[in-house]
Amino acid sequence: MPQNSIESIKDSADSHPYIQGEIGYTKEPSRISPDLFLIISGGEKREKDFFMSIGYHFHMCVKLLFISKKGQGLTPAQMERCWEQIKESGNVIIDDFDIPLEEFDKTFLITDVDLFRKEINGVMSRAKKCNETKNWIISNPCFEIWLYYCYANNPTEDLKALRRIPIAHRSQQLKILNNKLFPGGIDPRKAIWNMNIGEKNSLQNYSEFKTLGIPKLFSTQMGNFISIIRNRISQEYFDFRLDQIKKFRKTISKK
Repeated sequence: MPQNSIESIKDSADSHPYIQGEIGYTKEPSRISPDLFLIISGGEKREKDFFMSIGYHFHMCVKLLFISKKGQGLTPAQMERCWEQIKESGNVIIDDFDIPLEEFDKTFLITDVDLFRKEINGVMSRAKKCNETKNWIISNPCFEIWLYYCYANNPTEDLKALRRIPIAHRSQQLKILNNKLFPGGIDPRKAIWNMNIGEKNSLQNYSEFKTLGIPKLFSTQMGNFISIIRNRISQEYFDFRLDQIKKFRKTISKK
């Protein structure tokens, strides 16, 4: 992995209680400056693997700063407070990086409906008042539904068991179902190569509660996020990077 394309960021609880993650951020000059996106995430493992893979493979087009809380993630209310703190300070400070908020092209808050429906209602009501609802990317029941759409498009049949179980168990059950549907489970780092499929499938199956725009079961707003990302990455460059990965895997398999 090139040293200057992704740099690790150590836990910075002293400077900010929520910051932890990685950044595709380089001081090297380039003729075309990539967009810089701030990602505040409820989940801190599979979401991080997905987003940082985008930042690594497409760092010439887009760079991502990922923020969550190590070991347990963030609730929607905690994410909201984190975002408010950043807006108030006007800077994102992590280790040696002190990045003015104005340098970020977009900010996204990634969360799940999961057990947080009531909390999300409050968060989205406040976001609506300050015209920030589009900053939120919500999945129901969880981020795993996005990974499902990267590979399949029949949730009514494949995932029908979710409707018959309590809300508290849906996220875990979805992970189990994905493991059965796709032996070995879905690797978020590889799912980025199917994000165009996921975008199409997720948008096709999308529905929401109209009042606050919260997704219904089997729906995710990740398709909206990917649409923005794909506008930054040309199809030619995407295909070029995918071809590089295929050649690399083929070389490794021969050893």
